[in-house]
Amino acid sequence: MPEALFALVVEDRREDFDLVAMELRRSGFITKCLRVETEAEYVAQLQEKPDIILADYSLPGFDALWALKLMQDTGLDIPFIVLTGVVSEDTVVECMKRGAADYLLKDRLVRLRPAVMRALQESELRREKRKADSELTECSLRFQSLADTTKVIPWELDLKTWRFTYVGSQATSLTGYSLSDWYDEGFWDAHVHPEDKDALLCLRKPHDASSQDHDFECRLRTSSGAFIFLRCFVKTLTGGNGVSRGLMIDITELKKIQRSLARHAEALSASNAELQQFAYAASHDLQEPLRMVSFYTQLLAKRYKGKLDADADEFIGYALEGSIRMGELIKHLLEYSRVGARKAEFVPTDCEVIFRESMENLKVAVGESGATVTHDPLPVVTGDASQLGQVLQNLLGNALKFRNGKTPKIHVSVKESQADWVFSVSDNGIGIEAQYFDTIFLIFQQLHARDKYEGSGVGLAMCKKIVERHRGRIWVESEPAQGTTFYFTIPRDHPNGE
Repeated sequence: MPEALFALVVEDRREDFDLVAMELRRSGFITKCLRVETEAEYVAQLQEKPDIILADYSLPGFDALWALKLMQDTGLDIPFIVLTGVVSEDTVVECMKRGAADYLLKDRLVRLRPAVMRALQESELRREKRKADSELTECSLRFQSLADTTKVIPWELDLKTWRFTYVGSQATSLTGYSLSDWYDEGFWDAHVHPEDKDALLCLRKPHDASSQDHDFECRLRTSSGAFIFLRCFVKTLTGGNGVSRGLMIDITELKKIQRSLARHAEALSASNAELQQFAYAASHDLQEPLRMVSFYTQLLAKRYKGKLDADADEFIGYALEGSIRMGELIKHLLEYSRVGARKAEFVPTDCEVIFRESMENLKVAVGESGATVTHDPLPVVTGDASQLGQVLQNLLGNALKFRNGKTPKIHVSVKESQADWVFSVSDNGIGIEAQYFDTIFLIFQQLHARDKYEGSGVGLAMCKKIVERHRGRIWVESEPAQGTTFYFTIPRDHPNGE
């Protein structure tokens, strides 16, 4: 029962109105009653949306059936009860047929309360039904709109007759077949690619559970004769009716993209292999003539130093220095080309051992610089121990080299994320400007003159290649004169090998 009941009473007799209002109050309603007796007054009060309308069957120039029609024409659904002093069966039938909630005699107003209560309850049920219908319609439209804007086709299949009992309308535009074609007996068998018919057998297998979820791919011949690829997601209901329901998704474009990517990946792999072979062969074959040049240049320097003019000694010195540098570059190029070609399996590798070996190899540089090198407890990871040692030693070596007169303070740390081990090597050295954060990982890229900092520009490029071989990534954070931190990741669950 509402806290307050707004009753609009269509009545030309004041005394009858008072009886109705009194009966409503006596019945326990907290009532606001308003009397109208003309059509104009009635129409105006409809805008206030009363909770219930109680109308005298007949008024001068105005009657209950007309009042009922006026209310219905506005689109309102207000419980409408007809009151009268006399009644006939035909009148009652006509009122109820037109949509009145009830029909009461004025001398039997004791029935008013149950009639009002029933009318209000029925009105509330209608409102709830309209709301539910509206929400269902909105949901259906949203689903239909979503389905229409994608290549997703909902369907239902009767496993006994092997016929579709429902297929989304998108199937027509996607395949060219009408819905009636889809509902024909044997549609699946007639249009699925012969090589893919075995995929449909999973729909026919009996299941012990109440339902079975699975998915499969198949090719379907369209009305034009071409085949499209479908991915089918299935729920088989075996609770007595043997029905499969699911979705079909057109993945033809995805298959084309996958094939294209596979071809490109194969071509790229072949190209990379050729480049690695070329780099290896070129650098390897260059070593012998370079050794000849270096050998004879050293002979010239030894035999003729001081016997020719000063320019000749200087030129011979340049040639000897150049051959030595070229030898170093070729050596590093060979090492770089071997990173990707290396076939060593990934095995559990103790990073504590790698750190100790790196520090042993850098013992002279650490001693000369007076560096302090600390580290967190380091984990066991899956990888190529030799190559991971190269990464750590290169990063530690750079931290010792680029110190700009400061006493180096270096720290190696590691954090564990959900997917990776995140290593970092931090120093208090000269730092790097942000514009060079990517450049420094390119081969033969050096930011400083050779007479200030020795190097070939291969170390960080090799670190990047090794880390990427381990399916990780490497990056740097730094500010000039504020130090540098290099980060690299190694996957926690690493597949064995390449």
